[in-house]
Amino acid sequence: MTPLQLVLIFGLCVSSFGAWTRLFSPRGEDPEGLFPRVFTAPPPLPRSVVGLALISLGLFLLGPLQELVQAILDLPVQEGELTLRGVQTACAFDLLLTAALGAALVGSRADLRACGLRWDEPARDASDAVLGFRLAIGPVFVVLFLSAGIGLRTEEPEHEFLRLLTVDRSLVNWLWISATAVIAAPLAEELVFRVLVQGWLENKLPPLAAIGCSSVLFCTVHRFPDSLGLVPLALVLGWVQFRRRSYIAVVLIHALFNAVNLLLTALDNAGPPPSS
Repeated sequence: MTPLQLVLIFGLCVSSFGAWTRLFSPRGEDPEGLFPRVFTAPPPLPRSVVGLALISLGLFLLGPLQELVQAILDLPVQEGELTLRGVQTACAFDLLLTAALGAALVGSRADLRACGLRWDEPARDASDAVLGFRLAIGPVFVVLFLSAGIGLRTEEPEHEFLRLLTVDRSLVNWLWISATAVIAAPLAEELVFRVLVQGWLENKLPPLAAIGCSSVLFCTVHRFPDSLGLVPLALVLGWVQFRRRSYIAVVLIHALFNAVNLLLTALDNAGPPPSS
């Protein structure tokens, strides 16, 4: 790990500690805290939208489930290296999925604002996103360092996007991976996991259980050992969505997290796993 990486990680951890201190400090006349609730509960989703969300979730889980079956049956695993074409395909898939699910929500006449698809407080959403990112990033680094300390991770990047950048650091790779990790993936994954899956679960389970279930699914999609470091991020994303019901805020948190990972990779060839 380079000195520049260490300085950046230290600064992010200090910022995260400050955010947690602020979270638990006396709040005076603000009984709602830093993330006051906007809606008491998400609206029930139409069956058509729930069906599309579950199909999307199945597509995300297809790879991890296949690896699990291969591990259980002790079958050989054929690992192919990601190519630029694969990154472009992933970017297109995420954008098309976001458009399809968004169109389904609009067409179903669901209460979009109560689902989190609201644009009336952009400054507040940005502020929530920065605070949520600060709350998540410190615990993420703690989990990553602990998992590396017990041998679950190595210094080599685990995520296939980062592995591709260690092989070919060309500008075109950086542009496509950045577009996918910072824009396309947060848009698609937050719509599926936080707006739709968590929103649907909140109508059936207690809020903490709904957040926990959606977080487990989110981390499972990103495979072990990347999933370990993403647990704090997933829980913060779920909590912010529950309290603020803001798709913009959770997308921005996710995008900031992935952007920091790419920055760490630019400073060297190793960093925390991006959640895309």
